[in-house]
Amino acid sequence: MAPTARNSSSYVARSLASVQSIIVKIMTALVLFLILFPLAPLRAVIPVAAEEVTLRDILAAQKSTLSSLNDWLATQPVVYALLSGAGNVTFLAPSNAALASLTASPFADQLTVDTNLLTAYLAYHAFPGAYPLASLGNNASVPAFPSTLMNLAGFSNVSGGQVLRINTEEGVVSLVSGDGAEATVLVADLNYTGGVVHIIDAPLSIPARPNESLLSAGLTAAVGAMRRAGVEDSLSTACTDLTVFAPNNQAFNVIGSLIDNMTSDELSTVLGYHVIRTGGDNNATSSSIRNRRVLYSTHLRNGAPVAGNSSSPLKVVTTQGTDLYVRVINGEIYVNGARVIVTDVLMGNGVFHVIDSVLNPANATATPHPELATQPPAWPDAYSTPGGVPFTTGVVVTTSTGTSTVYMTVNPPPTIPPRIDAAERTAAPFPAALVTDRQDNSVWETVAVCVLAVSCTMVFLLV
Repeated sequence: MAPTARNSSSYVARSLASVQSIIVKIMTALVLFLILFPLAPLRAVIPVAAEEVTLRDILAAQKSTLSSLNDWLATQPVVYALLSGAGNVTFLAPSNAALASLTASPFADQLTVDTNLLTAYLAYHAFPGAYPLASLGNNASVPAFPSTLMNLAGFSNVSGGQVLRINTEEGVVSLVSGDGAEATVLVADLNYTGGVVHIIDAPLSIPARPNESLLSAGLTAAVGAMRRAGVEDSLSTACTDLTVFAPNNQAFNVIGSLIDNMTSDELSTVLGYHVIRTGGDNNATSSSIRNRRVLYSTHLRNGAPVAGNSSSPLKVVTTQGTDLYVRVINGEIYVNGARVIVTDVLMGNGVFHVIDSVLNPANATATPHPELATQPPAWPDAYSTPGGVPFTTGVVVTTSTGTSTVYMTVNPPPTIPPRIDAAERTAAPFPAALVTDRQDNSVWETVAVCVLAVSCTMVFLLV
């Protein structure tokens, strides 16, 4: 029986309605899919901010080790705020035992009454860049010299901030400050939003003036010679970024007959031949040395050894414009004919290295004799005298307690450097550990969103 016109019309209408319903469901499912599914990959690539952990939180969490530091900083809210506001830094936190030894010294009284000194002292315990312990001691044979935040006028005359010397031996990282004061890391890698904290077992010591640093090292003849020549004050207060090759007492003693009879001008010339001030118009043969401000031992290793016991010398220029020649032979550093016997003693305006012979500006061609335990003097006609070591009469050896002396005539209010900009952060990446846990959780959230998107799509298609 053929369908009537009414039945045909009703059938077409129902078919169209069914098609429209399917289209609506497909479009709705597609919209839901497009909304929900992209959230999954987006959650995987959009970093999720970790909960902020402040420096105060980290220090407070280490009550058993840092309670003394917490109590101390609680009495200094301005200093604490400055330290907390410095972004992307490594902070060396003195332990309770370290602060106990500091409190027992006269230096503690100075910190109590001098906020500027306290700010400088704490700034010396921090340096730019959030460095985990593994990256601090990344080379066991070569020390590192990071610049700290102590770049405050009146307490440091080293461009870029006073440094620390970092040594690594058998996996133990030690930090050497002024007067050779040494601290080791007790607890490492306490990350916070803005940097990382390492707890150290001894207080650091701010490097002192050159004369005080030399006395602490027992180099009384060098200080006495500076006084005789009238250059002690100028060397300590007017000069920045110095590298000094300081002869030990025996070096002065073996040429006592000659050097003890020099005029102040002659003695000043000899002493000036031991001082280097790099940068600017320095005529050193190596561009890497010309661009350096202070020459630590790592900068004095450019002389490439050649056949025999000689090496290709590295020329550096003294403050007087005369030449010195640095050689490295069998791993030892020589300056002209003198052997460097102690390296990298930090002082307020640079560094000094102890040598075993007094340099002679009239004998710049003197060469080392590495086969000898002690290098012969560069003054062939000189000899020691019965009177003992020259220039030492009345010179008293002092023991530093971490005190600091003003090096510059202007002492403005101290400021901690501002947060490191993005370009500098690239060189010292922010610790990824701060966001790791939250990013791991986002994997499961991503899977859940994907399942939800597919489920909604199937439901709408099947209903």
